[in-house]
Amino acid sequence: MVFINLVGNYSAGSGSSDWQAFLWTETNGVQFIEPTADTTYAYDVDEQNQVAGQILVGGSYHAMLWDNGVLTDIATLLNLKGHSTARYFDAQGQVLISEFANGATTYRWYNPATSSVVEIHDFPVGTYTQRIVPSKDGKVAFSWSSAALGPQLARWSQESGFEQATLPKNIVGITAISINQDGAIACTALTLPFYGSIAMLWSNESAPVSLHEHVPDSPSVSRIIAMNEDGQLLVRGDSDHWILEKTCVADLDNNGFRDVTDILILIGAWGQTDQGQCGIDLDGSGVVDVSDLLILVSSWGACE
Repeated sequence: MVFINLVGNYSAGSGSSDWQAFLWTETNGVQFIEPTADTTYAYDVDEQNQVAGQILVGGSYHAMLWDNGVLTDIATLLNLKGHSTARYFDAQGQVLISEFANGATTYRWYNPATSSVVEIHDFPVGTYTQRIVPSKDGKVAFSWSSAALGPQLARWSQESGFEQATLPKNIVGITAISINQDGAIACTALTLPFYGSIAMLWSNESAPVSLHEHVPDSPSVSRIIAMNEDGQLLVRGDSDHWILEKTCVADLDNNGFRDVTDILILIGAWGQTDQGQCGIDLDGSGVVDVSDLLILVSSWGACE
């Protein structure tokens, strides 16, 4: 038997600005989250039927946690300023909190069981189109843009802290789609010169690597739809969908190792701009150059 627990948000009617979050379970049916409040939103539900979301309090949105009829105002508890939201749970019961105040956004993990807080990152004023995606073990993927720096991609883990990817100059936009427990980020990039989208994966290299060449039927565009914990990727190429198994980045001769032979292959294609279908243009920049060499060197050794 499969049990499905759902959260959602319900509007009082056409044109109404009042929304009510609810939880549905097979046992209890629909339960409204704080039905006396003007506005509540649900963002996530865990296996214990706890609901993460936000509640409108005095004109500001407060991060909230709802557990079996009891609502905790996390914003008041942690003295958060501005607008805040409880966005996701991890497998340990931590809640990912965002706080937007004075034009800047801060992210942190909050553990209700221990009342502990782990600061993740502060995004300054001028950061926009932020997207955050957590893994089940508490890693977090970020993609965003800023007027000064353009598109950016990063990840955070308790072990390594905040790490930022080096993006090729031809990427004008990037969206993190998923991050697994190995810290690999599946993402979709928008690239020059034709503003086409390409599926990419950022693992242990300094820069994300193009997966476009691995999509069957040589599509004109590709994008990531989802990734599971086994590293399988659901990718869309033009109008078709494909499952890509975990690939070995920069293994150009497919021998299971990133070694001298791969360097020789890459050097043999140096400066060429038509290597996309061969997978030698590792960063999808449109030219085989130093960035591709750095990706190969950073992933040196046996494929996992």
